[in-house]
Amino acid sequence: EQATLESLGLDVERAGIDNRKSQATSQMAYEQAKIDQQTAEREVERNEKAFKLGAQPEMTVLRAQDALAKAKLSEINARNNVKLDRDSLAFELKTKHFALDRQKLLVEDLTRQVDELKLRSPVDGQIGQLIVQQRANVAADAAILTVVDLSALEVEVQVPELFALDL
Repeated sequence: EQATLESLGLDVERAGIDNRKSQATSQMAYEQAKIDQQTAEREVERNEKAFKLGAQPEMTVLRAQDALAKAKLSEINARNNVKLDRDSLAFELKTKHFALDRQKLLVEDLTRQVDELKLRSPVDGQIGQLIVQQRANVAADAAILTVVDLSALEVEVQVPELFALDL
């Protein structure tokens, strides 16, 4: 699960990079459409002037006007695509963030569960006796071993009088 979490983290970073690339591509298409529209407007102006002076036929002016109309539509569509791409990419990135957050919570929960599996003695001391063999299945709240509390240990020993001075 930890490896999946790291993988999702990388996916989020990759999605962020892809989002910036896609937005740059959409923005470039929009800028190109604006330039095409400006070019078409200038072409219409030139053809109209030439038509008024009698140097161009009316058909050329009409074609230029049609090209301008197409350029305007392309610019509008490119502008809308920039907005839609921005929203779409933001949504995809948000989805990846949610998946990453979900995985973080899962890893935290599993870490908590593993931590609960650790055995802790209520007192400091030394292992007195193993009640269960290693790797055996144990029921909840079953005794596993005994711990001798050395701080409360009292020993009574009979010592000959001869050694009492040494003690």
